[in-house]
Amino acid sequence: MPLGESRVHVADRIKGVFGTILRDASPERSNPVGSFIIVSHGVTIRCFRMRWMHYPWKWHEREKNPRNCSIQLIGGIGIQRPARLFRFEQARQSPQARREEGRLG
Repeated sequence: MPLGESRVHVADRIKGVFGTILRDASPERSNPVGSFIIVSHGVTIRCFRMRWMHYPWKWHEREKNPRNCSIQLIGGIGIQRPARLFRFEQARQSPQARREEGRLG
């Protein structure tokens, strides 16, 4: 965005939350957190994936923003199981749901 935060700044800010995630998920805690949900906008999600998965900036520039309401699951984090990405694109509405939505709108 013009006069907005640069992607580099977004990526640096996002990386700042990694310590919290890793600390909260640590098996050394008495009650480690097993799963995290991150909800955000496209550029921020791309920056998160880039930093977490150790992708280069070139990847960030090529990758498109995720579709609205899409789900991206990063699983297998750890030394024994490297991170993998699973994508679930925007759910398609059934014809019945579209008709009902039309009546409500």
